[in-house]
Amino acid sequence: CFVLVSNLQSGGNIGRIIRSASIFGASQCVVVGQRKFRISGDHGSRFDLPTKHFFTHSDAKDYLVKERGVKTVFGVEIEASASPLMTYDRDRGTVEFPFRGSAAFVLGNEGQGLSDSQRGICDEYVY
Repeated sequence: CFVLVSNLQSGGNIGRIIRSASIFGASQCVVVGQRKFRISGDHGSRFDLPTKHFFTHSDAKDYLVKERGVKTVFGVEIEASASPLMTYDRDRGTVEFPFRGSAAFVLGNEGQGLSDSQRGICDEYVY
């Protein structure tokens, strides 16, 4: 899976997202926006998880779909159409996820959530 971030207010948050994505086995962190961004709080994870930069969300989605084989781009946002990131089936004792195959997750700004540009590249939403 892939993580896409843009317009984050804090370099510490970018670092913590990279660290978490690395721990959960993400293949890459895609950063959209300014080429220069401050990373702190990653505890060295930036060396484990490659990052790739794009100036636009549409270029980032094209790359993810055409070059990395991403099937679905999920916006992470609490909204009416969003599905839970995972569900637990008590009868079978299994955890299920709403995605299959390669997926990308778009994370919004700390205060404003997903921008219109970010929403424009999302196929579905999870919370």
